[in-house]
Parts: sequence; C-alpha cells; structure tokens
Amino acid sequence: MNDVSKYEKVHLLNYADDRLGHKASVFKESQLALNQSAREHGIQNIVSWGWTDLVSTQFYNEHRKYLERPYRLNGFVFKPYITLRLLEEISYGDVILYYDSGEG
Repeated sequence: MNDVSKYEKVHLLNYADDRLGHKASVFKESQLALNQSAREHGIQNIVSWGWTDLVSTQFYNEHRKYLERPYRLNGFVFKPYITLRLLEEISYGDVILYYDSGEG
C-alpha cells in the first residue's frame, strides 16, 4: 500500500523560474524531474507554476513592481499566493506538498 493513498488526494505544488540564470538555470529541469519522481511514487495531482503562469495573474498585476525585484528581494511572496490558489481549488482532507524546484 502506497502511503499517499491514505489521504483524500495528495497534490504536489512547485514553482520554477530560470529567467535570471541563478544556479545555472536548472530550476525548470529540476521541476520536470521532481514531477516525474512524484508520478512514479503515486502522486498524480501535480501543479507546476512558472514565471509565465505568475505574470498572467491579477496578483502579479497588483504587485508587479515588487515581484519584479531581483532574486530574493521580492520575499518569494508568490509562494503563499500559489499555495492559497491551490487551497481554494482542492477538497477538504486533501494534502498539498510544496517542494521547491531547486538544483540537484
């Protein structure tokens, strides 16, 4: 029995942004590998965000100046935002795993 099956649904949430070339631009590649690994371990509900997804939101339009600040100077405020967006879509009892798409 897979451990994730005891929950209503498990959702993997992640974000990748290679725009600034930080850490040799490995975030999107890491995001894809993370998603594949999650599928192989029984997580089928995967929500992946990137910069183009973020800029298409009202949140971005309202906070554009702040969100476009250099790496780490924007407080990563998009993370609670995308988490809240998913919380508004899922059912009671579902689980969200947020995992950064980092290097390695």
